[in-house]
Amino acid sequence: MRGLGISNNNLNSLDISNNSDLKYLICYSNPTEGELDLSHLYVGMYVLMCNNTLLSSLNIKNGDNINLTRMWAHDNPNLTCIEVDDVAYANSQGCDISRSSGWCKDETTVYGEDCNLGMGEVLATQISFYPNPVKDVLMLYNESMSEVTSIKVYDTLGNIVLVQSISSNQLDISSLSSGLLFIKIETNEGSFVKKVIKE
Repeated sequence: MRGLGISNNNLNSLDISNNSDLKYLICYSNPTEGELDLSHLYVGMYVLMCNNTLLSSLNIKNGDNINLTRMWAHDNPNLTCIEVDDVAYANSQGCDISRSSGWCKDETTVYGEDCNLGMGEVLATQISFYPNPVKDVLMLYNESMSEVTSIKVYDTLGNIVLVQSISSNQLDISSLSSGLLFIKIETNEGSFVKKVIKE
């Protein structure tokens, strides 16, 4: 089967594990729940429209995401992570519904290369600091859709040595002692900890 269009129905679940040759799947506006795993589609799928469903898991990681010209997964309130080949590539795709193209998702949904990780682990793959080791100023790089709300820096004894609300993408740690630091990044979707060496 090369394509499947089953939109505006009452499908509660969808299993396409026996259809490895799909080029397009259009299944929007269904009460489809649970997971949709397309990782077995390795032959160049180019259209996926599963928007306006109740999916909680979507896996499009198949080694061929560059051929997927339209990937619509917006209006999915239960979907927090879409598993992809490359997070940076996925985040670089624009969404243009008016032209029926692009990759569209909700702001509360992130791209991850392993969505089995918890939200904190997913965010940790998308938010980073550089350089590391650092002398004075750390630069924050955020390729997620999450908003960083605050940063807390701890020493090796667990003492908070710096707290900063985010208003820029820089963290000045020049006044801190040299050694290992633990940086807790808090976002509107969760928190995680990164290790940084202060020279």
